[in-house]
Amino acid sequence: MRLAHPRALAALLATLVTVPALAPRPALVGCELRPDLNIMGLTLMTSNAAGRLVGRWLGAYPLACEGDTYQLAIAANALTALEQAAGDPGLDGNVYLAGDFPYFGDGVCVVGAVRRWWRPGEIGGQQAEQHWDGTSVPVVAPAFPCPVNQPGDGLLVLQPGG
Repeated sequence: MRLAHPRALAALLATLVTVPALAPRPALVGCELRPDLNIMGLTLMTSNAAGRLVGRWLGAYPLACEGDTYQLAIAANALTALEQAAGDPGLDGNVYLAGDFPYFGDGVCVVGAVRRWWRPGEIGGQQAEQHWDGTSVPVVAPAFPCPVNQPGDGLLVLQPGG
């Protein structure tokens, strides 16, 4: 395998940084919609017997914002899984919801993407919506270069319908 010449590689990288769509963007702060990607990927995270976080993919859903509140309409089976995990005494409160934004697909990470963290808040209610409260990044959370782990910085409201 032949590697590209270092000067050619440097020129290509410099070009990519100057193209607005490909240039690095700062991580988002607060619930802020982007003009290009407004999808959040959700993963239910619980601790296993060894104390490590394990994840269950719940899907990717269009994101809406109302002030600093994140809003997602998600599949009924995802809502049920979250409600069961939040009420499971065997999990000893080690239940988190990780939201990757913007989400573009498995194995693809958009520069500036973040992984926000939430814990169960008000589950259930008259409209079957769930409120998840922002929390700090769990100490046992795996660190990846992209998306960047960040605390949940606003309320996450989940409703049926995704």
